[in-house]
Amino acid sequence: MTGAVVRSGAIWAALALCACARGQDASGNAVQGMDKAAQSVATSAPVLAARDVLLAIAVKARIAAADVDSTTSVSVSARDGIVTLSGTVRTPAEIARLRDAARTVAGVRSVRPVLRVDRTRSGAGQQAGNLALAATVMATIAAQTGLNAIGVHARAENGVVTIDGKARTAAIKATIADAARHVAGVRSLVDRVTIGS
Repeated sequence: MTGAVVRSGAIWAALALCACARGQDASGNAVQGMDKAAQSVATSAPVLAARDVLLAIAVKARIAAADVDSTTSVSVSARDGIVTLSGTVRTPAEIARLRDAARTVAGVRSVRPVLRVDRTRSGAGQQAGNLALAATVMATIAAQTGLNAIGVHARAENGVVTIDGKARTAAIKATIADAARHVAGVRSLVDRVTIGS
């Protein structure tokens, strides 16, 4: 690490000396030499790569604010101010919304959306909603059946709740299904609970 710092310092010192040496005969030449050295450093590959990374991060933050689901399904890359959005979205309207959001970031010269529409994809918001619905169903079942709910599990997908596991009696199975059906947000119920111990 120390060697890298020393080499970096030596490069900067050499650049400064070159710039100053050129201009010792006239102050105008010194400024011009320093400007060229600064320009050279500002357009070096590591500096440009860092700018591209920072731009991609800024765009990712902006599109996440426009559509939280994009955080898990859309990747962002940038090169010389040209931003590429790739991944999947649920609708063509999302493509336009993400493209427009990316264009508002300072430093973006153009946006290339390379996005595929997948209407079956569920985003982060939908996944969180599915998990919350399944948890609510399980809490309701537990409240109605107590310890009899231990062997039962619930999954939710866009309002369709699937329950599975075992109930000791037909009456407990009926209570589990009835409790699940009456939870707000449940559009339909798939009952795979079997009777047995």
